[in-house]
Parts: sequence; C-alpha cells; structure tokens
Amino acid sequence: MKKGSFTGLLYREYYLGKISYKTALLFYLGSVLLGWLMLLSVKYGNFGLLFGKDLKGGIIKNKEASEILGLTIILTMKFLPLMSAALMCTVSADTAGKDIMTKWNRFEHCTPMTPMRFAAVKTVSSAIQTTLGAILSVVYLFTMDIALGEKLTYGDISLIAVTIAVMSMISILAQIFVTLLKSVDKGWLCTTFLLMAFFIIFAVRSNKNTNVTDKTMDISEIFSELTNVTRKYCPLMLTMLGISFVVLFVSMYLLYKRREK
Repeated sequence: MKKGSFTGLLYREYYLGKISYKTALLFYLGSVLLGWLMLLSVKYGNFGLLFGKDLKGGIIKNKEASEILGLTIILTMKFLPLMSAALMCTVSADTAGKDIMTKWNRFEHCTPMTPMRFAAVKTVSSAIQTTLGAILSVVYLFTMDIALGEKLTYGDISLIAVTIAVMSMISILAQIFVTLLKSVDKGWLCTTFLLMAFFIIFAVRSNKNTNVTDKTMDISEIFSELTNVTRKYCPLMLTMLGISFVVLFVSMYLLYKRREK
C-alpha cells in the first residue's frame, strides 16, 4: 500500500466524525418529527382549531395575530429541519480537530499517503457531507409540500441551496484554519472573524442599495424578501461553493506537503 487505500482513508474520515454524524442526524430526525407533529396538529389538532386547517380562520379572531402565528407555524415546520440537515456539512470541521492530535501527527510524518490523496480525501468527504445535507433537505421539504398541497418552488430550492452552501463554506474555512494553525480554538476564531467581516461588508453594501422607508414589514413580507434574496444570490453561492472546494483541495495539498519540511 504505497499510496494508501482511498476507500480506507475515506472511512477514516467517517470514523473520526461518526459522533458528529449521529448528533446531526438525531437533531435532524427530531426536527422532522416536530415538523410532522405540527402538521398533524394543523390538520387534526389544536393548531387547526386555533387557526383553521388552512391557517386562515379559527378560534383566534384577530386576523393579524392569526396570520402571523399561522405563518410562524408554517415556517417552523417547513424549514427548521432544513437548518438541522445543514449541520451535516460541518462534520469535516470537527474531524479536522482530531487530525491535529499529537499521536496522529506522529503517524502522519511516516505514512505513505501522498499529499494529493490526502487533499482528495478531505475534499470528497466534504462534498459527500454537503450532498447528504442537500438530499435530506430536499426530501423533507418535498414531502412536506405534498402534505400541504403545495409545489416545491425555485424559492424553496434556492433557500436550501444557499443554506447548505453557507454551512459548507464555513466548514471549509474552519478545516483550513484548524489544520494551518493546529488549534481548534484559533481556527474557529479566525473563521468567525472572517465571517463577521464578510457579513458586515455585505450588510453595508445592501443598505446602500436599498431604499429605506418607514414602513413596518410583517413576518410574511420579511420571509418573502428573504426568498427573493436567496433566488437572486443562489447561482452566486453555488459558484462560490464550487470555488471553495477547489480552495480546500489546494490548501490541504499544500498543508500536507509541509509535513516533510
């Protein structure tokens, strides 16, 4: 085994992150269960009595309050599991923390695994997690829309894609910084700093391009605006995700190549 088994190395990634996989999966299943219980309550239980089976008329007569609470229920049962599924994308960041352990570093210096193969394993592992999170999100939202008598829209898909892309890019940044600095705390600190800087710049640019009014937006308008933003930026985020995987591959190749120096 001069270069190391690719399948074996990929299994190692799973083995080191299996606790994180299980935690993310349990959180996702719990969110799915909550979502379906809320749907059953809307159709046959207390939510249906309070807001009506279509969430437009029930015991609560205040139209504004009923619409706000009803929409909050819909958003929670449709999109909370999507956020849980996105946690699958962060498992590699947890695995990176185990890669910097002293015992593994000693083995790393004498292993026959090439830098190219190491980088490929890390990239493929991250891609698998991203794909898994996306599949779980789409399957859940598709079945939920069927139950609600709705269709899976481009707005739904774009929201899933942007959420998954953001979580994956955060995980990629964390992997690079943790491996570079050989410290989980310092790695996540640098990742958080970069994210804060990015969001501040994005918020400032968005405010400059937005006409400020005194109109107060209700929750439906806020969600509609969020959906419009995700539709607009979905292609860009997917492109950035693809670039992030390339950056991850190159970074891991260069960082692993340093072991011989």
